[in-house]
Amino acid sequence: MSDTTDALDEKVKGGLPMEVEEIVSVNDHEAFAAKHMPDLGHDVKEFKVYSWKLANWKKLEEKITSPEFECGGHKRRILLFPFGNSNAPPNDTVSVYLDYADPKRAPEGWHACAQFALVISNPHDPTIYTVSHAHHRFIAEECDWGFTRFSELRKLFSVQEGHTRPTIEDEAADVSVFVRVLEDPTGVLWHNFVNYDSKKETGFVGLKNQGATCYMNPLLQSFFCTRYFRRAVYQIPTEEDLPTESVPLALQCVFYHLQTSDQPVGTTELTKSFGWKSLDSFLQHDVQEFNRVLQDKLEMKMKGMKAEGAIQKLFVGKMKSYIKCVNVDFESSGIEEFNDIQLNVKGMKNLYESFQDYVAVETLDGENKYMAEGYGLQEAKKGIVFQSFPPVLHLQLKRFEYDIQRDAMVKINDRHEFPFDIDLGEFLDETADRSTPWVYKLHGVLVHSGDLHDDHYFALIKPDRETRWLKFDDDRVTPVTDREVLEENYGSEALNGLVPPEHPEFHLTLSKKQNYDIMSAKVGERLNWDPIKLRFTTTHAANGFAKSVLKRSLNQSIQEIMQPNYVNPQTTVILYEKLDVSIVELETKRSLKVVWTGIHNKEESTHPFLLPKTSMVHDLAAELAKQVKLTAGGTNKIRVFEVSKDGKTQKEFTTSEMIGNIPDPVELYAEEIPREELEADDADKVISVFHFSKEVSRTHGVPFRFVVKPGD
Repeated sequence: MSDTTDALDEKVKGGLPMEVEEIVSVNDHEAFAAKHMPDLGHDVKEFKVYSWKLANWKKLEEKITSPEFECGGHKRRILLFPFGNSNAPPNDTVSVYLDYADPKRAPEGWHACAQFALVISNPHDPTIYTVSHAHHRFIAEECDWGFTRFSELRKLFSVQEGHTRPTIEDEAADVSVFVRVLEDPTGVLWHNFVNYDSKKETGFVGLKNQGATCYMNPLLQSFFCTRYFRRAVYQIPTEEDLPTESVPLALQCVFYHLQTSDQPVGTTELTKSFGWKSLDSFLQHDVQEFNRVLQDKLEMKMKGMKAEGAIQKLFVGKMKSYIKCVNVDFESSGIEEFNDIQLNVKGMKNLYESFQDYVAVETLDGENKYMAEGYGLQEAKKGIVFQSFPPVLHLQLKRFEYDIQRDAMVKINDRHEFPFDIDLGEFLDETADRSTPWVYKLHGVLVHSGDLHDDHYFALIKPDRETRWLKFDDDRVTPVTDREVLEENYGSEALNGLVPPEHPEFHLTLSKKQNYDIMSAKVGERLNWDPIKLRFTTTHAANGFAKSVLKRSLNQSIQEIMQPNYVNPQTTVILYEKLDVSIVELETKRSLKVVWTGIHNKEESTHPFLLPKTSMVHDLAAELAKQVKLTAGGTNKIRVFEVSKDGKTQKEFTTSEMIGNIPDPVELYAEEIPREELEADDADKVISVFHFSKEVSRTHGVPFRFVVKPGD
């Protein structure tokens, strides 16, 4: 979940005209879907509309289902609670859901991704309706999805502003569902990743995130997927080495576990082998430095061995820099090796233009003439030409630069396109070997998302010709589409070379009669974010501070959202958050990540959970126990805690505490309670232990508890 909350302004004054809401009939299926179901950017497998006529509303049973209909190869139906289901106040609201008709007969492991809109409309005037839309990955555990608080019943039975009839008239209404079943080429669309198995789904496993190693994991995955490099690393003799002191041995261990393990692999020994004093050291070096240090340490160990020269052969190319006089026969040149090429992004449309810019010839004339030995000042041409490219070519797109006005480094977010293959033959010197074509195929993309202060790295890699493109994001590996590899990493259109704020503030003009869903859809379109994964918070008119989270369920108008009563002054600022899960799920469930530290205070793994908010901490511990390995003969007791703000103590949650009451955001940890602590008596002392560097205030790591017995 994003921890950044930004402002969304509604313009209520000024030159822009108020938007006039277009009247659409429920019977005009295409127009209705276009208005109320925003394009989510996925291919549609099938679009279907089903309507269900109901009469004698007040005499309907508490729970009813519509006849079945088929869409996208799955049978579905509408599930209706005319007076609200058990989670809503009785006789107060209407609850309505899209239901998978017979999940028990569905094949094991089935899923279906659908975007849908549920509508209750007047049977005589289809332009009078109440609608809510959502999308969901339907699975056996979550085979119905919809709206517990679809609408207040009284609103449906009464004439609303701007209408001449109620939605439910003479106790009759039409209940309709608009369904788009979407293609899921990766198999992970809207996946909650609870119990997701990277090895089973992709054949690969991820790397654990140590917290500050940022770019290391994606780079290691890229090297692992370069088979020649992996074989060369395995050939290094390391029998007498210690993993924490030998980069080659530690890297061999990482590669071995990536090949054989079913779980995410740790990199602690590798980071220690670098000799950098703390994880903070990784923040002080960039990915090029890390790559250079890694390769240098490997090359040193390869000398005199079978693998000697492998790094040079695989990653090193040659270029010639030259200055050639125009009017006299004089040229000064030098050959140098390169491990990567740093290309300009600013002002360049694509990778080809960046290469053209790199080899562009500069003219030295006027006051900038070249002093040629034996010829004096001469007009000359200065440039670079490549003599050879390595088999594996590393390109760095220069997306950071120093901004004088801001006195800071800024990220360049200009759109810059790169292809799946590129021919670099034209950038080679005339004397270069051209016996084989110099066409390079894209093997991987190391992506930096965010800005300088809040960033994250992941890799998109095609391991080999037979394997599809995969996303390596720390401990998770998932399939991705070609669009995710290319289009989604080109960046946005140029904005004077500077990146806009990651979560920008902007103005939006809305009709006061429009509702939450329309506002959410427009904001989602503006942010290129799924509307159902946006959460809004109102603000205090006096100071602009956050006030209360907006509830989506009651179809409030913009007027009611912005000015809920006559006592409080009206505010025109709403805050938004980008969420990882839908707000529908958030109403009844809580998304949590727990870092498991075992019994020896080591960050072994991270486990995501999506549990009902009414679950207790002991329920969370029980679910965690199914995914971790507890000590044989141990207590089988798990403690769930967060770390205090000063980093010195554990703040333990009681087993009976509801997870819905745990503060948000929160970083949760869990450990196995050792027997000596559980059996400690009054004479024993349980003390809190924490890690620090040089100064006590500079804490790091996860604090733990330690039992001191009399006489210790």
